[in-house]
Amino acid sequence: MKNLSRYLIVLFLIFTLPVSSEINDKDELREFLTDNGIKYIAEDGYDRIFSFNENGEGTYYMGSNKKEMPLIWEVVNKNTLKSGHPKIVEQKGWTIMKIDFEKKKLHMDLSSINGEKYTFDITFTNSNTSKTEKTKSADSSLTYLGENEKNFPWCMGWISEKARVEGQHKVTDMNRKLMQKPTAKKIIDILRSYMDATGGDWKKINNTFDSNLMYEYQNGRGAHIVYHRTYTGGTLEAKKSLAEMKCIVID
Repeated sequence: MKNLSRYLIVLFLIFTLPVSSEINDKDELREFLTDNGIKYIAEDGYDRIFSFNENGEGTYYMGSNKKEMPLIWEVVNKNTLKSGHPKIVEQKGWTIMKIDFEKKKLHMDLSSINGEKYTFDITFTNSNTSKTEKTKSADSSLTYLGENEKNFPWCMGWISEKARVEGQHKVTDMNRKLMQKPTAKKIIDILRSYMDATGGDWKKINNTFDSNLMYEYQNGRGAHIVYHRTYTGGTLEAKKSLAEMKCIVID
């Protein structure tokens, strides 16, 4: 239980780092970017953070001088946008930014500005404060699970352990579908809220509903651990198949 933080971070990364197949067109990329900023470490060793607003404006934070600059941006296609400081765009042109979601890379083409091209490793961070506040408000209203959601906590524990041990490439499309459900996102926020105070011990959570969420989540993790310690070969695969069937999402 003391490693709950690590497991929840695995789930958080799966939530926030989609594979390219999950963004199918310009509109979906635009929506994703307004919910998530792009962060990378520049060649000078300092952070750079892009934040995008729905009106085509945003900000560009430079960690080297701790300064935030204005930004304008437009989506080009499902994985490419163009951006820049308004004055630089007017005088020299756009910076072209192509996102490789699979490899978590950002390819930046500044040919029109200084003739250079760069590639950076990136992470995504929630950049819309008002949306974050709305999400927190919605999370607090989760007090029950519907019939088709009752296995979500167990499955999230199973999936987090599978991703940690076997790698994120083992996370199936059905696993991702489950974890992208609004209820699943609320559950993970609830679990994370108890991380520091309880260390993942469901018995220390006074709220009965939340305690049961943690209990089932830990059971899902435990099942993956026990299966791999106890079974091998065809028996192990059969047990894993039954677990995955439990996590099928019914719309």
